[in-house]
Amino acid sequence: SILEPRMSFLGLDLWRDELSSCLERVQLADATSLATEVESVYQNLAVYERMEEVSLLETAVWKMKVEEENATREDTRESCRVNCGSSIVLTNVMAFMDRATP
Repeated sequence: SILEPRMSFLGLDLWRDELSSCLERVQLADATSLATEVESVYQNLAVYERMEEVSLLETAVWKMKVEEENATREDTRESCRVNCGSSIVLTNVMAFMDRATP
């Protein structure tokens, strides 16, 4: 399908499975529900892509903190996750991401 390349970037199997189910409903839809089913696929895909973007950004900020602290112990790495400042970064970046969405 045309959406498979986009779906392949989603990190959770659950999301890909849900979208596959949505695509199956599109194939089975009658003329009256086709537009609604297609819209559902694209809406779900957009939500999952946004969640993936946020997750990757949060992971990148955490990784920078781990490298900055040269953290090797599990408790130190967890402390870096809590104190990496990702909530501040995400809040500011999301404002720009929301403006870029058509």
